[in-house]
Amino acid sequence: MPETGFLSREVGGRRYVVYVPHQVKPPYPSILFLHGRGESGSDGYKQMAIGLLHAVLWNMARWPFLIVAPQKPSQDKLWPEETDMLNDILHAVEKDFPTDPHRRYLTGLSQGGHGTFSLAKRLPWQFAAVAPVCGWGEEAQVVKDLTDTPVWAFHGG
Repeated sequence: MPETGFLSREVGGRRYVVYVPHQVKPPYPSILFLHGRGESGSDGYKQMAIGLLHAVLWNMARWPFLIVAPQKPSQDKLWPEETDMLNDILHAVEKDFPTDPHRRYLTGLSQGGHGTFSLAKRLPWQFAAVAPVCGWGEEAQVVKDLTDTPVWAFHGG
């Protein structure tokens, strides 16, 4: 029986959380979640306080996905500056968990929404769709990068 629930992991000295859903058989549909500015740090858990993992805590049955939640160390650095760390984490996740390469999704909140727009085509996973929340990006580059990717963007009311 595979281990399920919220699991703490580390790669290259960087801690992250993987949520493995109960009663979902692999290969797992997967979500990479990029947190906002306020959840930055090195404790490996603050990224659970707001956003997707917080929602999962309240209703796990609604989230039948393997969810990968890295934590960037600095509030002042944006997610594109953490590309190497994200690549290492995604490779480690692929090694430890069977994921469905056709059902991988990317989302993020605020700085993580910016990371969603900026990194959707620059990470080793190919994403079936992206859902940035309160994110931003350089418009011409976002349009160029995401022309063939479904996007459900949320911002404001």
